[in-house]
Amino acid sequence: LHITDFCFVIKLRQLLGYLLEKDKVWFENSSEQHQGKKDRPQEKKNKGAIIKKGKVTPLSRATKPRKDHAAVNIFATVAKGSLSELRKTLKDNDLNVLNPSSETLLHVAAAHGHPSITEYLLSKGAKPGVRDRKGRTALHRAAEKGHGGAVKVLLQGGASINQAEETPLHIAVLHNKRALVRLLIGAGANINAVTEDFVTPLHIASQRGNATVARLLLYNKAHVNAQDKQSKCPLHLAVEQGDKTMAETLLKARADPNAQDKEKKTPLHAAAMRGYLTQR
Repeated sequence: LHITDFCFVIKLRQLLGYLLEKDKVWFENSSEQHQGKKDRPQEKKNKGAIIKKGKVTPLSRATKPRKDHAAVNIFATVAKGSLSELRKTLKDNDLNVLNPSSETLLHVAAAHGHPSITEYLLSKGAKPGVRDRKGRTALHRAAEKGHGGAVKVLLQGGASINQAEETPLHIAVLHNKRALVRLLIGAGANINAVTEDFVTPLHIASQRGNATVARLLLYNKAHVNAQDKQSKCPLHLAVEQGDKTMAETLLKARADPNAQDKEKKTPLHAAAMRGYLTQR
């Protein structure tokens, strides 16, 4: 070859080598980019999983509703009767907090017979007319437990002694709380108050055999022949229960043995069916 041709061949080889090397670099870069595109959706997927997982982190769980231990503690404080502790922990919004039975702090104080705490709660603005899930006020709760001290405080604090339907007097008679019955009568309780079924306190005492309470009611002018929704008078109930002592107590108070209920039955009929008349 001529020297000129030889130089040309060398340059041609150099050029081919350069082009081949450039093609190799381009191919490698292209492969990396292609692989990167394949990997990217996985990254997004993983990223999405991380975000999704982040929704149940301790931080997010902390924002979920949880049991209010402070409210539980304040009810426990009232129940055990610790006035000094209550003074330290009570906040204004605690007056309206409810326990699972829809009772307020005043309900709990009354039910446990804590007059000083009852008085303190009333002084802070607790409302005595609030009813729990069973329709009971704080006065009802105190009456059923026989806590005269709490009853007095509640009455002084504005609690209604003659609430509609079942009154505190009905409750006290039901639970045979004679001292409390006397207290409520003295405070102005309607001795002939009726429930939605027209049941009077004397009906309750007669049916349950609470003779001492019945005599107290009769002494304070309870209507001995009052009729309930079934037109039964207290004497009907006493005879149906087979309670001779109660029946005699009512008869001495001039109960009518011929009063008819809705089925046209009289106490006298019931007594005859039970054999009381043949035993005399």
